[in-house]
Formats: sequence, C-alpha cells, structure tokens
Amino acid sequence: MWEGETVFVERTEDVARQLLPGLAEGFAGRTASKLRVPKAIVAPLIIQDSAIGVFAVHSHDLIPGDLPAITAFAHQVAAAWHKATLLQDLEKSLTGQMRVLEALRESEERYRVFFESAPVSIGLFGADDRVLSANGAMLQLLGCADVEVEQIDLANLYQNPRDRARLMEDLQKDGCVHDLEVLWNRQDGAPICASLTATLLNLDGAEVFLILAQDATARTRALKALRESERKHRRLIQNSMDGIVVLQGLAIRFANRALLEMFGCRKQGDMVGRIFTDFMSPQHRDMMLRSGHARTRRKRAPERYEFRALRKDGAEFDAELFLSNVTFQGSAAQQGIVRDTSKRAREEESAPFARGA
Repeated sequence: MWEGETVFVERTEDVARQLLPGLAEGFAGRTASKLRVPKAIVAPLIIQDSAIGVFAVHSHDLIPGDLPAITAFAHQVAAAWHKATLLQDLEKSLTGQMRVLEALRESEERYRVFFESAPVSIGLFGADDRVLSANGAMLQLLGCADVEVEQIDLANLYQNPRDRARLMEDLQKDGCVHDLEVLWNRQDGAPICASLTATLLNLDGAEVFLILAQDATARTRALKALRESERKHRRLIQNSMDGIVVLQGLAIRFANRALLEMFGCRKQGDMVGRIFTDFMSPQHRDMMLRSGHARTRRKRAPERYEFRALRKDGAEFDAELFLSNVTFQGSAAQQGIVRDTSKRAREEESAPFARGA
C-alpha cells in the first residue's frame, strides 16, 4: 500500500475505504468518521528487505514532522523482533542438538557397556597391526593390561606368520573370516589356540579389522586327546584276538582283522555294507532277524547268541555273539564280539567219552 515507506494518515476514513473497497467502502468511511479515529503514522516493520507487519501510532496531535522519529522506532521494533526470532530459532536448534547429543551419549554408553561386558574377546586392529581398542576379555586372553595394549603388535602375536597372511588374504578377498584357528603368543610367552572371526571395516576413511577371538586351547587339546584315544581304541580293536563287528540294524559298518580272518575274508569290503545274517547258517537267520527288529523298536532282545556261522567259502562253524549298544559316527549302533566256539564244542562233545574211558 505504501511500498515500504512510513506514511502520515490524516483522514483515517480514506484508509478504511482503501482497505474495504466495493460495497463496504462507504460503510467503512462513515464508521471511521463517526468513531473519530485519530490521525495515524504507519511505519512498515522490515526484516531482511521483507515487510512482516506495520507499526501504527494514533493521535489527534500527530504532525508530519513526527515521521522520522516513529520510523526510527519502527526499525528498532523490527530489529528487536528479528533478534527474538533468531534467538527462538537458535533455542530450538540447540534443544534439538542437545537431544541428539544426549541420544548419542546414551548410545555410546550402551555400546561401551556391551563392549566391555561381552564374554567374547573383541579387538579393533589397524592396518599397521596396532591394537586400536580391546575389551576386558581380549586383554585377559592376551595376558596384558590396558596400558600395555597399545604396545601390542598384531604381527608378533602369531606363532606362524602364515596364519596372519592367511587371515589378511581372506579379509581382503571376502571381507570377513569365520572360525579361523591360529596359534597366538600371550604377553608372557605362553601359546594359546585362538578361534578368530573377523571383518574388514572402514573407520573414518581408514581400513580397520574387527576381530572376535575365543580361546580354543582347551577344545583343541580335548580334540587332540579324543583323536589319540580313538587311534588307540582303533588299534586295540584291530589287534584284538576276538572278532569285533559294528552293526546298525543288521548292516555291517565295521569289521576288525580277526573277524575278517574268522569268516575267510581278506578286506573290509568283503563284509562292510553287507547284512550280518549273510554270514549265518540259514537255520539261524530268522532268530537274528527277529532280534534285529526288536532292537530297532527298542524292545528287549538277547545280548548273547549261539549260532552256526557261514564262512565266505561256504564252510560252517560254531560261533557266539555278544552285543552291546554303542554310538558309531554319531548314530546308534551295536558292537558285537564274535568268537569261534568250534573247538570248545568239540571238547564238550568228547568230554563224556573221555570220562567213560
């Protein structure tokens, strides 16, 4: 209306007519005249070249000479309004930033608690093999204190440098490694077997390695002891004077050397994979089949059997079988001890004649 300039309004009814043109023009003018609205000086409130409102002063005593003072005061009002708006916006911004910082602190605190309390050893290593960060479990695994962790060189941890080379190669190739067993050196020089799960990360533009480690020393020793025990057990079974067979159902899964010789076989393939009743005289097979079905249904079945055994060449001999439940290659099975009782049977048959003589 005034193009951003302060104006002196002597006849307020004229202004009313401008504000309410059309049918209301006459009514607005008459109303302003009857109300005797005093003269006015109206100054725009300008902030950054934009009018946000007007500052008006009404008085019957106003004169055009009052324009500069009221204009200056209007500029001060606009400046104060602008500052108040800026402060309000700044307060909102600071409030938002404080909330973000508080959420960040809470998140960092949760991460710190998780990191420090994790039962798994966690370490963050740089590309130069230096330890950037390590939780309590990792420090305990490495046998060092927090103040010493920065002095650890990851390359010197490995007893075998090829383990480190393989870890780095797999990380660069796949970005992660799972359950890689390596030999580490503790700070006191004691060796430990560590199972590593690692991933390659980018932290602030630098490559870092996040490594989760578990002490696999006890497990490795147990597996080694188990393998040694199995080796000794296998050797004992192979060198046993008794024939030993492992059955699942009636299928032969293992036969030792004595059993192969007893039935005239030369190699495992002559017996393994076949049905045990193939090596029994036909008149005794039904008995073994019924017993096998009973064992399959977990019903009670005899543990000792006397039967006529059938050699590979078709010759028969007296034998006895003792069965017990075992686990073979992770599945339920029966281990049998087979003995040739032909000699004993002949001795029992000749015993009455010997006594009669």
